[in-house]
Amino acid sequence: MAVASDHNRWMEGKTFPEIGKAIGKEPFDVICDLLIEENGQVMVFHTPTGPDDPFTFRSMWSGFTHPLSMPSTDTILCPVGRPAHVYYDCFPRFIDIFVKQKKLLSFEEAIRKMHLPAGRHDEDRKARHLRKGELR
Repeated sequence: MAVASDHNRWMEGKTFPEIGKAIGKEPFDVICDLLIEENGQVMVFHTPTGPDDPFTFRSMWSGFTHPLSMPSTDTILCPVGRPAHVYYDCFPRFIDIFVKQKKLLSFEEAIRKMHLPAGRHDEDRKARHLRKGELR
């Protein structure tokens, strides 16, 4: 979650049930009150799974190892509040999981995948294409 005011900054990183318990309100009332207090300037990040959900990761393996796939994040960076962790750890986690832990990709292939759109859609900038052996 990201909020505009310093007054509600303590809520960032917490769930609405956690906030409600801390201030003695129901989660729905917390949401409504927060939207009013922040004039609608509240960004909430929600995922249907928990962090590092094993089923989610297993279901992504074949997709991310396909030669034409690429990792990306749909996180929105706001000028206020704390960004969701996926804003700054998407690519490092991709390398950690698929290269270091699972050994499903080489380091060079992981880097190529993270640059795939620039290399595919920007043919005038040949320097962006990574060649075998360029990364050590």
